[in-house]
Amino acid sequence: MSATDVVYGMLTALFAASAVYALWQVVLPRGLGRRARGDQLLHTVMASAMAVMPWHRVGEVPPPGQTVFFATVALWFPLTSVLSRRGPRLV
Repeated sequence: MSATDVVYGMLTALFAASAVYALWQVVLPRGLGRRARGDQLLHTVMASAMAVMPWHRVGEVPPPGQTVFFATVALWFPLTSVLSRRGPRLV
């Protein structure tokens, strides 16, 4: 096993744990609103995609679909924070 495989394994474990945690936050019946559930589902999808990303040998430029998806999701979080009436809050 090479050092690269060890790093890829650690990244996969980290992002997989993050995806499970985000999905757990959606499943818990805590009275989350639709926006919060959407945020957690997007966290789950992004963490899952990032968990398998090191193992795929894609070219230098990702396919346009991936670029559009990740750019949209990356903009979603700051926009929902700015547009929220309550504003950001510390937990």
